[in-house]
Amino acid sequence: MRGAATRSTHRQRGFSLLEVMVAGIIMSSGLAGVAALMLTAVVGTSDVADRTTASFLADSLASLVEISPSQAAVFLQSAPADILACNQTRPCSAAEFAGSNYRSWQQEVIRHFPGGTGTVCFDATPDDGTAADHQCDGNGSLHIKIFWRQRTGSDGLDSRVARALPS
Repeated sequence: MRGAATRSTHRQRGFSLLEVMVAGIIMSSGLAGVAALMLTAVVGTSDVADRTTASFLADSLASLVEISPSQAAVFLQSAPADILACNQTRPCSAAEFAGSNYRSWQQEVIRHFPGGTGTVCFDATPDDGTAADHQCDGNGSLHIKIFWRQRTGSDGLDSRVARALPS
């Protein structure tokens, strides 16, 4: 009897296994939430960086069009010919120079956005279209459109930047 009385007055020290498991579950839920928050921040940062790059590319092409307005028709071509004949002994014509710049610009779009496309077109509704179908309606003002597939995220939609060219 003496042993039973001693055990009942003995106080428990430490944590039970159940308490440790509940604390572990709460801690792992919190860490999973923090990881999801960090992933969302990284995805958002990547999207902002892509949009900034696309805006820079659109602005650089807008500058090229502005310095050679007489060659605007060259920029309206979907795929200008490669200009290999221009060199120091044979200078480029204005059209060849514009075509060469446009081809270089398109290659920069592809370099920054694998599978991306860029075009210059007349469009009354510039905020539409996809990489496969730019939806240039031939009306409205001159626009630069750049399309690319987002590198992160799961929506699978094309992102785009459209920039109006000055009249």
